[in-house]
Amino acid sequence: MKNLPRPPKTTARDDLETVLYIYNYKGEVRGYEPTDIEIDAILAIYDLYDQAFGMPSDALKGPGLAPALNGAIRHAYPHTYEDGKIPHVRATAFENVDLCPICGVDPPVELDHHLPKAVFEPLSLYAWNLVPLCEACNGAKLAKDAGKFLHAYFDIVPDVQFLRVEISIENGGLVTTYSVDDNAELDAPLLTKLKFQMEALSLNNRFQKDVNKYLVAHTTGLHMAAEFGGSVGVNYYLQKQAVVETHAFHRNHWRPVLLNALANHGAFCNGEFKNVLPDGQAAAVADNLATKELVEEI
Repeated sequence: MKNLPRPPKTTARDDLETVLYIYNYKGEVRGYEPTDIEIDAILAIYDLYDQAFGMPSDALKGPGLAPALNGAIRHAYPHTYEDGKIPHVRATAFENVDLCPICGVDPPVELDHHLPKAVFEPLSLYAWNLVPLCEACNGAKLAKDAGKFLHAYFDIVPDVQFLRVEISIENGGLVTTYSVDDNAELDAPLLTKLKFQMEALSLNNRFQKDVNKYLVAHTTGLHMAAEFGGSVGVNYYLQKQAVVETHAFHRNHWRPVLLNALANHGAFCNGEFKNVLPDGQAAAVADNLATKELVEEI
């Protein structure tokens, strides 16, 4: 749920001219070689897309283009792969993007057509319509929902808190429920998109699956913080770690949101964390350190 820098699009004309041509396949003539006027018409559709901030419209489907040209653009998409004629389109999209901008859970491995190429064929190769996503997010998006998802290049997310998590401890386990805050200080269209993708992509369930695995890495730190500082020490540890991870990711990433919520959960800080994250080894280390300090004092 964060923005990405827009990749360069300076090669748009050259890219189209490179991958659109007539060729023979098993004796059959295929492809399409557009005129300069047709290339200009495709680039005009790109401009319309930018002006509409990636929102769908019939004009972006290329109604004025020859159907064969639309189909040729869509079928040329594999040329963005490593062994294709324009691999830089894919390569530049993935530069410096470590995690999926929607979920922040997994690394991006696929290019999502923000407006699906099956419907908006002229945009099949357009750099600003191609967004790096993880396999789970890209696989869960449906063509019928075009325009309902956050556009990582165009929908600017302000620096306000909108992701929240409710926490409860049940039978020694931590139960988390993530949601988008209805009262967040966001424009209504942006809030609607965030809430829609939260539900459509089952992000709460995906976050839940990673919560326990993630917290295990903090088990020893939490126990040591409690040994030396009690509930105040646990609270301090969680708040400091939240600051670190907010800087590493962003304020609405599921990890710092979780850490801040745990810091504000009195029962968790007062010792319930020991039931959720038991660690006898950490307690033993703390006891040994305390014994050593006592011996040194004597």
